Amino acid sequence: MTEKKLFRNDLTYFNLLSPAKFFKGVFTTLGAKGRTGPTALGDHYTDQEHCEFVELKNGRQYFTLPRSGVYKIKAIGACGGDSTENNNIKQGYGAVVSATVFLDEGTVLVIVVGQQGELARGTSNRAGGGGGGSYVCIDNGGGLFTPLVIAGGGNGCSWGGFQKNGVNAQTIKKTGEGVGGKASGRGGGGGGFKDNGANNGSDLGGQSFMNGSLGGTGTYAEGGFGGGGGAMYEGGGGGGYNGGDVVDTNQYTNDYPQYGSTCYVSDIVQDHNMKVHNKFEDGKVVFKLIG
Repeated sequence: MTEKKLFRNDLTYFNLLSPAKFFKGVFTTLGAKGRTGPTALGDHYTDQEHCEFVELKNGRQYFTLPRSGVYKIKAIGACGGDSTENNNIKQGYGAVVSATVFLDEGTVLVIVVGQQGELARGTSNRAGGGGGGSYVCIDNGGGLFTPLVIAGGGNGCSWGGFQKNGVNAQTIKKTGEGVGGKASGRGGGGGGFKDNGANNGSDLGGQSFMNGSLGGTGTYAEGGFGGGGGAMYEGGGGGGYNGGDVVDTNQYTNDYPQYGSTCYVSDIVQDHNMKVHNKFEDGKVVFKLIG
């Protein structure tokens, strides 16, 4: 009988080498910055357990699950970009979504890790780009995807006349159509799951997950990969399940929590929790096999 040769990316090979149930994979931006996603895996995942099960296509990371089991997934959306001219206010935070779900071996997940919105270019009357959302979706083939967990990104910081921080992502389980954010002020709305964010003149909204997740271009700042909107004077909207709306023009003292991007958790998830991230940084997605 001919013995089957087992390759590094063979699931059977993986299970023989690592019979314990523990498995952890941390997905990052791979060092990419700005509106476009990573172009190469490089050595970022070398010697990590998920290294042999990841492919990169058009900035998206395709992850083939090595085992069936219950996975703990944590998705973190990126923060928005700062305005550079006002030390009293800051950009919006992204969300953290943790969920527990049973998934089958061989399931292919497509992951977009949100990138920070761009810091405003220049120092006068200029806003930061929207932060990218972090998406974990099941790849059904044929260009069809089912969202599993989505953590929204934060809006960018508005220009120095504002006395309120950029809008944080909303931490509620949002249902709806996956729409793009509105451009009430002078910036681009955040991209949603299905629809791009709205444009405001030459300041473009972020692309939706279904349309590629690029950040929008802006007069003074670009949005982060993951659907962040570009910006002029008001901060760009964050990417998410529904994209973040740009705050209203020159409404310096108004809070707009309802303008934040939204999160998503699939109905197949067993339990979940959400909170606002407390760091100004890029997004991240973490998988851990727990049973």
